[in-house]
Amino acid sequence: MVTNLLRVTAAALVAGLSISLPGTAHAVAPGFELTAVALHQETGRDIYLGGIYREEAARGTGDLLAMTGPRFMEYRVVARRTSMRSLLGGMLLQSEVATGESPDSDTTRLANQVLASVRGSLYAGDSFTIQLDPMGVTSAHLNGHQLASVPSASVARYLMMGWLGERGPSTSFRDSLLADSIDPALEAALKAHSHSRARGNEVAAWLAPPAPEVALKEVTSEHGFKAVAIPEQALARSAEPEPIESESPHPIPVPGDPVIPEPDPSQKPVQLASLTPVPAIDIKEYSRRVADFHKQLVAMVYGEIDYPRRAVRRELQGRLELDITLNTGGKLLDITVVQSSGHKILDEAAISAAERALADDGLAAIDPVATAEFRSETADSQLVVPVPIMFMLTQ
Repeated sequence: MVTNLLRVTAAALVAGLSISLPGTAHAVAPGFELTAVALHQETGRDIYLGGIYREEAARGTGDLLAMTGPRFMEYRVVARRTSMRSLLGGMLLQSEVATGESPDSDTTRLANQVLASVRGSLYAGDSFTIQLDPMGVTSAHLNGHQLASVPSASVARYLMMGWLGERGPSTSFRDSLLADSIDPALEAALKAHSHSRARGNEVAAWLAPPAPEVALKEVTSEHGFKAVAIPEQALARSAEPEPIESESPHPIPVPGDPVIPEPDPSQKPVQLASLTPVPAIDIKEYSRRVADFHKQLVAMVYGEIDYPRRAVRRELQGRLELDITLNTGGKLLDITVVQSSGHKILDEAAISAAERALADDGLAAIDPVATAEFRSETADSQLVVPVPIMFMLTQ
């Protein structure tokens, strides 16, 4: 249990000005406080803690759905590793489902700027924030460093509806955000996950510094925040990714649903050779295909699990997580318990199930999107897929 308050740094934009603000897990900026928090899961895997911060002066002035004015949405990563493409794609999918509308040009522009800024994976403790300032500017930050901004408050509202809209996230996620009080366990988890100073410096190194020949003018906002104007050209990126398509020809599933779907025997296998190259794939499609691959693998393992009778007699339960290592051809290379259930008999049952599920030739084919998302950090020809397993007795 972490006893010291987590200290983080955050930043916001006021009328196109960059502001660096100190804060804590309870307030990403002076005068702001944590109002709500929820845990986002995908196929039973914890991905991020979603936090909403609002001005202290706005406390008790209405529910979150009616909230106006400056605010922060924080995506505190708790997964050991994920990608910005997958995170952003899931965010846009949630908002599209919740509102029935595709991302507009401003939302697309913000997302493309973020993708152009990020140079690697996201790790547990990373803090990605969407911030709306008093002047109606929406900005995106990672570990306190600005990645992108657009002069539109509608972008922040669109992404907020992805969390709070009735058709958006899972019911448990929305209910947690709209609860009368913050769940102490989730608040403790938020405090327990933070990035290191070295990680903050790594993110800072991704970003271009202000042009040295431009004088920086210091101003003070109406909230008392110190700010310096940064020339727009300093925020430009040398390599823009393929634009995000604003329309999707496919039905959009609700992301974050941990239920494993039953296999559809009528569904034809995807012809991988005909797929669009990964760098050019729309990020909503990318996130959707990552989720589909992960659900397929988790379902295969669950389909082979035998709850040990000895564990049932002793009423043993627990949650564990496996890392399943495959080569790019789908052949099983290794299985590692990275988070134990606390009971060796359950851990071994999970390993045996994974071995049976991937016996012989393993997976017949692996979606290139899954290879990109789960690629091993030590071997490009391998991918490491986390598979959560829950052993739970029912009445």
